[in-house]
Amino acid sequence: MGMGIRNPLRGDPGGNPGGPFGRGWLFPDAPGHLPPSTWRLVLGFSVGVVILLGTLDHFTGSQLSLHLFYLFPIALVAWFGGIWPGFALSVFAAVACFLSHSHGWAFPHGAFYPFWNSMEGLGIFLVVAYVVSMQAALRRLLRREKELSGTDHLTGVMNRRVFGERVTEEIVRSERYGRPFSLAYMDLDNFKALNDMFGHTAGDRLLRTVATTLKSNLRSSDILARLGGDEFGVLLPETGAVSAASVLRKAQEKVGEALGKGECEVTLSIGLLTCEKPPETYDQILKIADTLMYSAKKEGKNRVRHEVMS
Repeated sequence: MGMGIRNPLRGDPGGNPGGPFGRGWLFPDAPGHLPPSTWRLVLGFSVGVVILLGTLDHFTGSQLSLHLFYLFPIALVAWFGGIWPGFALSVFAAVACFLSHSHGWAFPHGAFYPFWNSMEGLGIFLVVAYVVSMQAALRRLLRREKELSGTDHLTGVMNRRVFGERVTEEIVRSERYGRPFSLAYMDLDNFKALNDMFGHTAGDRLLRTVATTLKSNLRSSDILARLGGDEFGVLLPETGAVSAASVLRKAQEKVGEALGKGECEVTLSIGLLTCEKPPETYDQILKIADTLMYSAKKEGKNRVRHEVMS
C-alpha cells in the first residue's frame, strides 16, 4: 500500500497539483498543513503585515531599508503554506517595496534605483521562502517517517518494537506509583487453515478486520499492536484484573461477530496477565502472557486465560 508524502514542489498526494496554476496552490489542504480557516487567518495576517511594512517604507524613505522585517511574514507563509504561497508573498512584498520607494522619482531613469533595490529584495525573499518551505517539508517528512517506523504496514496498528517500548515505560510507571497494569497476548485460532484454504489475500484482509475491530472496541488509553503473523498484543495501562477481563472479553466477542462463522471459523485465544507487581522486563511479561495464550488454546480455543501477578 503506497503512502503519499506531500512534495511542496509538486503538490499533495491526493491529486492537488502544485505550481502557481495548480488547484489549491494558495490554500493548501494537504496533511501537515493548518486547517483551512486557520491558514486563511495566517495568510491574511501576513499580507496585512506586508502592507503595513510597505506603508512604513514609504514614510521612512530610501535611507532606511525594512527588507529584514518583510522576512517574518514571508517565512510564516512559507512554513505553513509551502513554497508557492511563500513565493507569491515574496513577489507581493517586492512590489510593495518598489512602490513605496519609487514615489517622487522621475521615470524612466529615476526608477532604476528603487527597481534595483526591490529586485535585490525579491531575490532574498525568494531564497528565504524556499529554504523555510523546504525545512517545513523535511520536518513533516521526518515526523511521518517516524510514525511509519512504529506502525505495522499491513494493519496500521503499532508494531512489536514500539509496543515493547510502551510496555517498558508502563513497568517503570507501575514500579514508581504502585499501580497495576494488564497485558494481553492474542492469537487467531485456525488462521493457518484459512490461509491454506482461501489464500494469503484473504488472510491479510482478515488480519485488517481483526485489527480494526479490536481498535474500535478497546478504550482510548489501551495500546494495540501486531506482534507478528496472526498475533496481537494489548497493553491496558493502570488497569486491574476485573476491568482488564471485562475489556478483553468484550473485544473477543466483537471480533467473533466481525469474523462470523464460515467453512473455516477463525476465533481469538487470549492470554491475559495483570501485573500488580510486574517482572523487571518486557520480555518476561510477554513470555508469561504467551504461555497463558497457549493454555487457552489447549483448553479449547476462543477463550481468555487470565492470571494475576502480585
